[in-house]
Amino acid sequence: MAIAMVAAVWVASASSSVPARLEPARPFCASTRFLTPPDENPRSASVLVPAAPRQVLLCRYYGLNEPPGRPAGTLAAERFLPRAAPSRSLAREFDALKPFPDGPIHCPMDDGSDLYALFRYASQPEATVRVSLSGCRGAANELMRRAFFTSSRLQNRLRALTHFASSEH
Repeated sequence: MAIAMVAAVWVASASSSVPARLEPARPFCASTRFLTPPDENPRSASVLVPAAPRQVLLCRYYGLNEPPGRPAGTLAAERFLPRAAPSRSLAREFDALKPFPDGPIHCPMDDGSDLYALFRYASQPEATVRVSLSGCRGAANELMRRAFFTSSRLQNRLRALTHFASSEH
């Protein structure tokens, strides 16, 4: 009888408990920029960064002018912003950028140093934005087929968020 009562209490408590909500695992950057996942968010076809991201992962990659032992295109630094507020602030800053003009433009030398911002959403695929940290310093996603000038303010913010000490360089 005692065993039956314990079993009944266990079943009752198990059925009334709310299952724990599992958060997705913390994302990590690809070891090279060539392995960065493509933008798969359909809303990225009409806006650089779709509204309301809940997290963002910033992945900074070395360019051609790095010290020996730091091959171009390899991961230099990463930063995960798990809260919605900073992610949405960055998204708004990206979406306020001005597009490149049509036709040819002249840019300083581009050494290939890039940053990828991978925006995560509650119920949509990730949105990926590539930011060139040298040359014309543009930002683009794969679906929009248009590039945007990144502001000095946004470039500085992204560099500060993914800053690496000179000893890591």
